[in-house]
Amino acid sequence: MVLARRSVWMPFLFLFTFFVTANAQETYLPSLFTKLKTATSDRDRAQIYYAISRYYWAVNKDSALLMGSRSLELARRIGDDTAEALAYLTMGVAYGAKEMYPQALDCHLKALRFSEKAGMEGLTGNNFTNIGIVYSGMGEYREAAEYFRRALAISLQDKKDSAHVGIAAGYINLGDAYWQQGLYDSAIFYGRLALPIAGRLADPGYLAVALSNTGRGFSRLGLSDSALSYAGRARVLFVRQGDSAALAEADNTLAEAWHLQGKEARSLGFAQEALRLAEASNEHETALNACRTLDAAYAALGDYKKAAAYLKKELILRDSVFTLAKEKQIRSLQSGYELEKKQQQIALLEKENALRKSKEDMNRDMLVTLSISLALLGVAFAFLYGAMLQKRAQNKKLESLDAVKNKLFSIIGHDLRSPIATLNGFVTLLHQAALTPEKIAWFTEKMQESLSATTHLLDNLLFWAKSQMQGIEVDRMAFALQPLLEQNRRLAQLRAEGKKIRIELEGPPDGTGLDVVADKNMVDLVVRNLLENAIKFSYEGGVVTLGVRPKGDEMEVFVKDSGKGISQADQAKIGSGTLSFTSMGTGKEKGSGLGLFLCRELIEKNGGRLWFESEEGKGSAFHFSLPAAGVGSMNNAHTQ
Repeated sequence: MVLARRSVWMPFLFLFTFFVTANAQETYLPSLFTKLKTATSDRDRAQIYYAISRYYWAVNKDSALLMGSRSLELARRIGDDTAEALAYLTMGVAYGAKEMYPQALDCHLKALRFSEKAGMEGLTGNNFTNIGIVYSGMGEYREAAEYFRRALAISLQDKKDSAHVGIAAGYINLGDAYWQQGLYDSAIFYGRLALPIAGRLADPGYLAVALSNTGRGFSRLGLSDSALSYAGRARVLFVRQGDSAALAEADNTLAEAWHLQGKEARSLGFAQEALRLAEASNEHETALNACRTLDAAYAALGDYKKAAAYLKKELILRDSVFTLAKEKQIRSLQSGYELEKKQQQIALLEKENALRKSKEDMNRDMLVTLSISLALLGVAFAFLYGAMLQKRAQNKKLESLDAVKNKLFSIIGHDLRSPIATLNGFVTLLHQAALTPEKIAWFTEKMQESLSATTHLLDNLLFWAKSQMQGIEVDRMAFALQPLLEQNRRLAQLRAEGKKIRIELEGPPDGTGLDVVADKNMVDLVVRNLLENAIKFSYEGGVVTLGVRPKGDEMEVFVKDSGKGISQADQAKIGSGTLSFTSMGTGKEKGSGLGLFLCRELIEKNGGRLWFESEEGKGSAFHFSLPAAGVGSMNNAHTQ
């Protein structure tokens, strides 16, 4: 449990006496607006807007943003760096609460630049913590741990008693980041470091979270006695605070620990209470873990009917958590696009202002002498021409981003919504209807097929969108092709069994001499896409061949099928390299047209090429080539 709400309230905002008073004694909103009406300077008004924005953090995120932006406007007008840093801080917190992570990160980094420039270590530590919280929200826990560590280092250097809150929060946040990475020993280490410090604080919430996080670390390591001790003490404190979400997590830890000891009756009681509280608090991850514990406990008691019921509920929750995670990724991509577009527009305005100023300077200089005027005219013409070309390039980039955005939302709105709606329908039928075991087996198989196709589409979609907005970074190294092809063959065979398709692998038996220099992850994605396409367009009972062979200074990989093939008209569309072409598979499978487009781009980035042959009604063969290792190539090359 990361102290997301607490950490931004760490006592670093001692910079203005007004802030301490406003937040500690006058949290009643009307009094703040009264102060705003009677304020006599922009400096006072900026401070009051900041205080109002903080008040709205837990009440109304949009209002917090509005008040923060007004504080920022006034801070810029009076040139107050500290007030500007605090305005960015409060806006970053509000954006983070709305899960608009790129905007939140942008605000916190701007606040950090101001605080570091002014040497305000307390505020810098607060900014480090907030950046860590944003990375935690994005699921980037290694980056989060790095910023939590920087914040902790500042708190440890501060000898004031007020720094104890920052130290406790730093240990707790750092421990949570390690727990999320599965590094439970490190999570326990930092949780236990936090305990003596948190125990001396006036707010018992820090102690409760430190105890709870340490307990769940012990539970994951199978040390049930320690887990019961720490989680039990945390539970007492959470009950006093009335924190339902935190109480659900502590109850689930206790349920897991009692199950480890084989005391299923106690385990069931805590797990059922954890599930109730988690569902009431919309804590999907905790609810999912509680269902997992209930399933295991009932199975241990031999009540397989109830165990199956909770297993079913766990699967439904798992789908829900999966969907929420993907929606968060998509929202992050969308908000990142909007932020980049806004920054591009600002850059264009700055260029236009520079051009206007350049023209004014040129007109003044023309009055000095004719010779100087002619020289300046030549310089100005070159500058204006270059600026015009640069502006045209900026406009072209904006148009490209618009095209990316439109294609992205088209796929999300059509190709992604349909399978998710299908999955939802299957889950609803399984949940509500009294189905026979045969029907349940049939529905489960269809759900697996739909989920597999959706996951494949999302992998392509997110990789492509990121590459279009941020560029593709290629990490080339020498590696053997045969193990990669064999792994993809095994994984694809599971998918192919639904259509009774056999996948064969061709190449030298020992796989030697088939090394290439390329980005291994990109090549893996290309092979996976080509195999998926071959299965999609093959008829039931068909054969797909995956193979590799040396070809001069290159290695050629090929995927052949004996399926429906591609018409001459459609071959021209595929060869054009556009993103718009897609067709229906032999089993009515739909596509987005993204896979082949992405394959071509990735192979070309790695110094290879992709081509195909096909005959309608007889099948297709897709080939790509890559530089062979040791033939004029450079290992560990890193290109953009």
